[in-house]
Amino acid sequence: MSRLANVLATALATAGDAWDGAAGAVAATPGRVRAALAVRRHRRAGLTGAALTLVVYLLSTGDLAVSGAGRFTGAPVLRAAPTSC
Repeated sequence: MSRLANVLATALATAGDAWDGAAGAVAATPGRVRAALAVRRHRRAGLTGAALTLVVYLLSTGDLAVSGAGRFTGAPVLRAAPTSC
């Protein structure tokens, strides 16, 4: 029974340490982000990365399609999926 208690205590301590680390990272993030965005190059890199991530996500989900046939048919090369509202 004592071994089970030790394993349980170790697991809880590890989970607590992870929770504390995550909470500390969340608390420290705004200051780090503010300092990083104070540099123009970092803002531009962040915006470029976010835009690229969005385009890759839209392509992978099929919400944005690329067609090479647009050159011959007059259709747009990039097409957005219709909304389902």
